[in-house]
Amino acid sequence: EAKFKEHCDKELAETKTKKIEKSTKVDYLNTKIDQMSSRAAKLKNEVAALQNAVAEIVGMQGEIDNLRKEENDEFKKNKAELELGLEGVKSAIKILQDYYAKDGTQGHESEG
Repeated sequence: EAKFKEHCDKELAETKTKKIEKSTKVDYLNTKIDQMSSRAAKLKNEVAALQNAVAEIVGMQGEIDNLRKEENDEFKKNKAELELGLEGVKSAIKILQDYYAKDGTQGHESEG
């Protein structure tokens, strides 16, 4: 009977030790789960914020694309007229250069 009691006491002590070890490990793992859950919630909030930012950027990009298209359409519509105006200015510059080149030569001859 003494051997049986000794055996039971030894088994109970080992069981208590294992139970404490397992309890400690469960507490540690529960803490890790809580930390990971908290991190996951934080990351979900960050993802939501980033998705909102991306959606805003996409919306702005659409507005920019529309504006660029409108400006390009306006340019294409006015391009021929602008080119005519540019040719007119070039022609006027050429005429003035020719005129003042002749006038400049005559002016130098009369001065000299």
